[in-house]
Amino acid sequence: MTQWRPIPFALGDRVVNPDRPKWGEGIVTIAHHVGGMPLMDGTVWIFSPKQKGQRLCVKFADGRTRTLLSATTVLHKVD
Repeated sequence: MTQWRPIPFALGDRVVNPDRPKWGEGIVTIAHHVGGMPLMDGTVWIFSPKQKGQRLCVKFADGRTRTLLSATTVLHKVD
């Protein structure tokens, strides 16, 4: 079984979420690298330090903007 890995996204990329077809096609409006979040007593890792992930804001065709984590949400680029 092949393990799914996130691909890097950039501003303006058109994407779809195969698990949510009703959302339609979306456009990436914000893409930030996310690894760990610093806290007072250390760092909490959202993803494995070896895995690269992004926090994406995507405006979908249904009119909603959703914030997604690329390491936990399968998104496909639309050509």
